[in-house]
Amino acid sequence: MPLILGAASAAAAGGYDIDNSCRFNGDAYLHKTLGTPTNRNKWTTSVWFKKCDVDASANRRQLFQGHGGSTDYTGLVMDDSGGRVDFGNRQGSHVGRIVTNRQFQDPMGWYHVVTMWDSTESVAGDRMKLYVNGVEITSFATDTNPALNEDCAMASGDVFYVGGHGGTSYQWDGYMAELVFCDGQAYAASDFGEFSSDSSSIWIPKDPSGLTFGANGFWLDFEDSANLGNDANGGTDLTEVGLAAGDQAVDTPTNNFCTWNPLWTGRNPQSTYGASLDEGNVNWSRNDDTGVGATFALTKGKWYFESKATVYNNYTSYYWGLWNTNLENGGSNSPGYNYFTQTDGGSGIQQGNNYLLTPALSNISSKVDGTNTADYSTNKCDVGDIIGMAIDLDAGDLEFYNTNTSIATAMSLTTTAAQDRMYIVTANLAGSAGDMECNFGGCPGFTDSATNTDENGYGKFVYAPPSGFLAMCSKNLGSDGG
Repeated sequence: MPLILGAASAAAAGGYDIDNSCRFNGDAYLHKTLGTPTNRNKWTTSVWFKKCDVDASANRRQLFQGHGGSTDYTGLVMDDSGGRVDFGNRQGSHVGRIVTNRQFQDPMGWYHVVTMWDSTESVAGDRMKLYVNGVEITSFATDTNPALNEDCAMASGDVFYVGGHGGTSYQWDGYMAELVFCDGQAYAASDFGEFSSDSSSIWIPKDPSGLTFGANGFWLDFEDSANLGNDANGGTDLTEVGLAAGDQAVDTPTNNFCTWNPLWTGRNPQSTYGASLDEGNVNWSRNDDTGVGATFALTKGKWYFESKATVYNNYTSYYWGLWNTNLENGGSNSPGYNYFTQTDGGSGIQQGNNYLLTPALSNISSKVDGTNTADYSTNKCDVGDIIGMAIDLDAGDLEFYNTNTSIATAMSLTTTAAQDRMYIVTANLAGSAGDMECNFGGCPGFTDSATNTDENGYGKFVYAPPSGFLAMCSKNLGSDGG
């Protein structure tokens, strides 16, 4: 199976760029009432997506659906038994359905899925086709072929939903980019993507503008934040429900951004401790001592990240910093809430500990590999202040900003062994309640206006990153660091 388009493919993604995606947080969808179709025997969809919810016990997550009533539907879902792709159609008592054996659970990169329905094919096994990252899937847990010339459930007056079953059930939790629906056409994955000239294992997108869309077809490129349902092909726009301009993301298949990693948290199971990742896996909340790590590992370069604490109580302490993933002297292999106390554990700042935080976060101090290095208690941070973190792994410095003013430094890496470490950005909580709104630049979790980019033109930040510091995204990894 080709690689999911992510950090490794940054240099290879230079042909057709996808500039924007849309963030769905499990509570939003788009819809459009269909007119007379070009051909109900043939249609193709193409969609790029990045998963956020990877809980195998969660409800099914619907990417799209043509809905004609309680028994008539066609659509694509990620199922609740570990991330299998489920492509099906029901028209009355007639059913066509394929469900993959393979599971697709990676929350760190982008997948591309093409579904093709062509019931005019004489060979039953050719009437439904499913491609993932350019490769046709042929191994299925369920494999029920439609009858010859069977109509799909997308008749005139039916509704096409994006992001949910009938809109409000099984709603999508993740990002979606470049959703294309071609009515009356049976296309293959190669019409929407190609293998990179740099690597035969990397699948990258192609410009879909030259395809035939048909009477009901559309192309969602999500490039207009004021109209995320805009049909870039010029047809009738889809209606938005629960989406806002802030849900337009620059985290895309051709520039993959760092987020929090739902597969790597400081204490498990997440549900026991009230963990919650939302807003595209950039915001994080807990009700007990623990931490969460990012999806990108860093070994060199200069990087920038923003966050703010928004919920606290009598015993809440927040930690921001970098966790050393290859501890030289042992220790936990997960970024727990007290990772700064571990020898060689990492570097960061700690806010407070058993202080009543009204009206300000207090007692700022810094730690390096388990040792207190400085006291910044005169630098107060109000709840809701945006804390910027500038990471310089080349010089061995880590500097923090409060609303764009420097408040603390927390790292001095001078040895060769320290320089060879691999770090991840980490947020930690000690206490019984806490929320962090965060921003890696791909799609901020803030309501604050985020209009600044790094010097390469990437990311969406509230404050401009310091000179030379970059957003953690695949294009920057490929050209400026690692």
